[in-house]
Amino acid sequence: MNSDCTGGGFCSAGVQSCPICAGGLCHGGANNGNACTPGQLLTMGPQWPTSQDCPPGVESPSIGSLPIPYLLTTGTVTKTAVDEPMGQARVFCGFCSDPSSASFKNPGVPCTSDGECAGFTTGCGGGGNQPCTACKQRSSGAFGAGAARTITENGAPTGAIATGDPLKSETLVSVFCIPPTFTAVDGSGDLPGPGAASIQGQTQLLP
Repeated sequence: MNSDCTGGGFCSAGVQSCPICAGGLCHGGANNGNACTPGQLLTMGPQWPTSQDCPPGVESPSIGSLPIPYLLTTGTVTKTAVDEPMGQARVFCGFCSDPSSASFKNPGVPCTSDGECAGFTTGCGGGGNQPCTACKQRSSGAFGAGAARTITENGAPTGAIATGDPLKSETLVSVFCIPPTFTAVDGSGDLPGPGAASIQGQTQLLP
């Protein structure tokens, strides 16, 4: 509503869900009122971009931490899916699971074959009485494409660079597995399953 907004056109602290950087100041979040620099990349428009200077408040709920092997490289990274006889086809990131449901062993147990889960005869299901003997991810394939069998990310190094050279572009990439969180995030994020990232940046060596 208009009453939620100040004369500058942005929502008051406590109204918008994410802190914004407007007028050189954080509005909302832990750094409310402190100086900030608006972000310039991946925004929906120039008016109210978010900023690394304006993190969420300490009261923001956390979904926990995930042990993700997020290894970046400027080379090429490829991950290929496998078919598991008991669990499912096109598995990139297997975790021991109930063969007949999306219930996973808690804490998550990564696997590369059904045989690695054979010993978990209980531990899955609502009461923990179902077997966790299948090596699965939440859905077959990757990123909503059930037929996907290969994920490839191509990085790009800066090349030769010397002190004082102008900025040179580079691309860092990674393909990784995201474990189950055992929260509502798993359903909306289709976890466990594969993840991929491509980060563009620039490098310069200063004297």
